Amino acid sequence: MADSFLDLRDAAAGSEHSLRVGPGEPQDRLAAVLDEVIYLMDTTGQIPINAVSKQEENRLTSI
Repeated sequence: MADSFLDLRDAAAGSEHSLRVGPGEPQDRLAAVLDEVIYLMDTTGQIPINAVSKQEENRLTSI
């Protein structure tokens, strides 16, 4: 998604950020992850270049 408005050819991972989203409707959980991405872009200037998500019991963990 980010490569539609950013040049990521020379991008490299500089840090890792974890987020746990509690139980809820799938669309609400997705919105929570996207809200966190936008927050990080606004406050740190960082943009994710990769993401991994896994289901753990009733939580979604994204790295």
